[in-house]
Amino acid sequence: MILSALISLCRLYVPECPSTVISDADVTIILNIAAQKFVVLAEALPTYTTFNAVASDGDYSIASNVTTFAKVRKEGLWWYNSTNSKWVELKPRTLQWLDTTFPQWKDAAAGNPEYYSIDGDEITVYPKPDTSYTNGFKLYHFKVSQDMVAGYSPFSGSATRYPFLINYEEDLIDYYKYRAKEIMNYPVDATTALTIFIGKAAKAKTELQARPDVATSAFAKPKTRNSRRMFR
Repeated sequence: MILSALISLCRLYVPECPSTVISDADVTIILNIAAQKFVVLAEALPTYTTFNAVASDGDYSIASNVTTFAKVRKEGLWWYNSTNSKWVELKPRTLQWLDTTFPQWKDAAAGNPEYYSIDGDEITVYPKPDTSYTNGFKLYHFKVSQDMVAGYSPFSGSATRYPFLINYEEDLIDYYKYRAKEIMNYPVDATTALTIFIGKAAKAKTELQARPDVATSAFAKPKTRNSRRMFR
């Protein structure tokens, strides 16, 4: 559904909070915040972003290079080894680990990156690459929701409607209920609505990660021993 339909449902589901209390513009802000929180909690928008590797540069701004970043996926950061023409998975570490394990790592010579750390807006790689390469890094991450304006659908930030998220669009209204009840000073109702919203996001995460096609594939089924023989 588009933004206007969501706003209409907000008015329908919380009739005691008219536009004189929360304007349509403010409802829009709340719904966009709800969408942002939902996709992060549900890990609903997995994607990847490539960005340039720069010779002798071990620090990369997420805001500049991965503009839709919400949080990293388990697949992490990869580097393209142009010498061997192969993608290499870097090992995730903390800056503290690097300080302890390689005390001189900040001054080390450039080479083939092996480790990375994500801290706030910074991606740090060690060793820093010795060669510049266009789209030499690939970061697997979850994407942020894009804000709705008139005529737009949730999550996409455009008129495009994500088919796999259609069933979750209405769940954003629970977050609106939370904020509306809070504004009207109904703290118990507000807490209940927030709990429902978080629960629905958690349920969505499980559903979105389910892969029935993989689960039913013979190649994906683990080989097990005969259970009767295990107890003989």
